[in-house]
Amino acid sequence: MAVLEAFDIKLNLSGKNILDIDSFAINEGQVTALIGANGAGKTSFMQVLSLLQNLLQEICFLREKKFIKEIF
Repeated sequence: MAVLEAFDIKLNLSGKNILDIDSFAINEGQVTALIGANGAGKTSFMQVLSLLQNLLQEICFLREKKFIKEIF
């Protein structure tokens, strides 16, 4: 069972596409690591998941409850 699922995550800053993630899921009891090169978008991704960054479109499921946020 997924405790966190996110779909269609897009982040665009100053005309530059920072994130474009089709889907992401963390299952209950799963250990997950986020790794990548400098500038790969790790911090931006965590900020998006923390709802600290503006999203163009976000659909998240947290413990099977659906949250939708659209900013245009």
